Amino acid sequence: MYAGCDLGAVTARVVIIEDGAIVASETMPYKKLPVQAAEEAFEKALSKAGLAQDGIDYCVATGFGKKAVPYADATSAEVVCLNRAFRLLNTNVRTVIDTGGQSMRAINFSDKGKVLDSTVNEKCAAGTGRSEVTTRMISVRAPAHETSHRLAATRKSPRKSGRVSPT
Repeated sequence: MYAGCDLGAVTARVVIIEDGAIVASETMPYKKLPVQAAEEAFEKALSKAGLAQDGIDYCVATGFGKKAVPYADATSAEVVCLNRAFRLLNTNVRTVIDTGGQSMRAINFSDKGKVLDSTVNEKCAAGTGRSEVTTRMISVRAPAHETSHRLAATRKSPRKSGRVSPT
């Protein structure tokens, strides 16, 4: 049984995986005390899985606060973790857009999982994770899965700009 913790600037996320399947997950927004948020998210995910902490064989932390995750056995870059997650969940994924509280990144992968291209924008004006993409999804009341299907169907590449800002 394995766990991953993404401790971002405004959210702590934990996922527990066994034999390539997600057993439990927890997402917890926070404003202060990132270590406490990471611990609470972990405890809630463990509870959902019906496990104690010693039931986890290995845990990897990623994200802005990855070094602050007290229960992690190792840390890894976000690009590596995103690649592994999407290769596990859906091997057909070629582009990942990761919107966080301090940055937004887009990564293109080959069919073998190799990073072909990536860009990071660390100029999120609000610092809240509400990038232009997130704000537009909210404004049209589109769920994330519907928006992702629309994005996947488009033939146009997303344009790069110098700033991510709420509208």
